[in-house]
Amino acid sequence: MTGSLHQDSSTNFPSLQQIGDMAAAAGRLTAGYFRRDIRIDEKSGDLGLVTEADIASEKFLKNEIAENFPSHRVLGEESGWSNGGSNDLPEEGDIVWILDPIDGTTNFSKGNIFHCISVACGKMVNGKFECERAAVYQPATQDLYTAGRLQGAFINGQPMRVNAGQEARRWSVATGFSSNKGDSLHGVIRCIEEFQNKILGVRINGAAALDLALTARGIFNGFFESRLSAWDMAAGDLLIREAGGITLNYQGRPFDVLSDKHIVAGPAHVVSFMLETLTRLKSELKNTSWP
Repeated sequence: MTGSLHQDSSTNFPSLQQIGDMAAAAGRLTAGYFRRDIRIDEKSGDLGLVTEADIASEKFLKNEIAENFPSHRVLGEESGWSNGGSNDLPEEGDIVWILDPIDGTTNFSKGNIFHCISVACGKMVNGKFECERAAVYQPATQDLYTAGRLQGAFINGQPMRVNAGQEARRWSVATGFSSNKGDSLHGVIRCIEEFQNKILGVRINGAAALDLALTARGIFNGFFESRLSAWDMAAGDLLIREAGGITLNYQGRPFDVLSDKHIVAGPAHVVSFMLETLTRLKSELKNTSWP
C-alpha cells in the first residue's frame, strides 16, 4: 500500500477513502495475529497489555504516514510522539495523526472480536487538535466507519446518524472501566448503577473507539467513559459530531482530545441526561479520585 496515497495538495489531508484504506489495511494485518499464539506483554503502571500485533499495526500506519505525509506529526499509543524535533509537543498549524493500532487489546489478546483500529488526522488550531478526517475499522465484521469535518459520517460508505428516542427507558448506553481501579472505580460503578436503573441497559465492551463508532451509527444511544487517552477518542469524537451528535467532557464543556481524559457523547438530549447524572455523582464522590 505504501506510495498509494495521493493527498489533496490544497489541504494536505488524506481523503476519506485514503484514511479508511489505511485503517482497513492495518485491520487486515492484525487479523493475521488474531487467535494465534503471539507475544503479549504488560505495560508499566498497570495500564494494560500490548501485543506484537499492536506493534506491527502501529509500525505499518506510521510507515504509511512517513511515506506519504513526511511533514506530519504522529501520536501513537505504543510509541508516543514522533516526527518532531527537540520539542515533542505539536505546534500551531502542525498536521497531526493520532493512532490506536488496536483499541481493545485485552479483548484481542483473549480472542474477543470487540476491537478495532482507530486513525484520526487533523490540525493544531489555537492550541487544540481539530480533527479533519477519521476512520475506525473493526476487523471481525469488516465494518469501516469514516468521517470528514463538514462532510458527514459514514458506515461502509453509507451515511450514518446518531439515534435515540425521547424515552430513556429505551436507551442503550455504553461505557467502560478503562484504567479505573481502587477508589476511582466507585464512581464508575455508581454511574452504572444509576443508568442501569433508568435506561434499557448499560453495555461494557472494552474498546472506547468502537463504542463511539457504534454510538455514531445509532446502535448505542450514548457513551461515557473516564480515564481515556487521546488515541481512544480522537476518531470517535469526529464520527459522533459528523453523525449529528455532540461530545462534551465531564464538566460539560466542549471536548478537547489532547487535554480531556473523559468524554460524554451521543445525541444532545442523551448527553444532557448523562451529564446531569455525572455531575451529581461527582459531587457525591468528591472525596474519591474519580473521575
